[in-house]
Amino acid sequence: MRNGSRPRWSAKANALLEEVGWRPGRSVSAAEWERGLQEHDGFEIHPMAQRFLAEFGGLNVTRLYVGTFTEVRAEVVLDPALAKGNRESFDVLSADVGAELYPLGMTANRRAYLGMTSAGTVYAGMTDACFLGESGDQALDRLVGQIM
Repeated sequence: MRNGSRPRWSAKANALLEEVGWRPGRSVSAAEWERGLQEHDGFEIHPMAQRFLAEFGGLNVTRLYVGTFTEVRAEVVLDPALAKGNRESFDVLSADVGAELYPLGMTANRRAYLGMTSAGTVYAGMTDACFLGESGDQALDRLVGQIM
């Protein structure tokens, strides 16, 4: 719970995040990602992305569902280095939302980038941006909470 009020996200999302290594107070350095993306592509990290990546960076939520005729993989990878060399894609997505997006990782089986504005709003996409939430918590609940 946050500030004694309501939970940050669904119980399902919480369980999956804990399963892959998240815990309250988790903190990892985002310095290597920040440096690599800045040097290679000119990305400038902002405080909201820095806080989000310190708490969630490096997590990978993946599930494989095997049916009679199909196999479906659901994945959320919180690794901003996946955007290295793809500044142009982020420029397109940023223009689509009207704000600069900083890379957070990928989703949709690595077919969509995740990006965050300096206000904390999160989007996904490759050529068109899809709104995921007003905050990293809302986006995680939407993304991770949908994985069974």
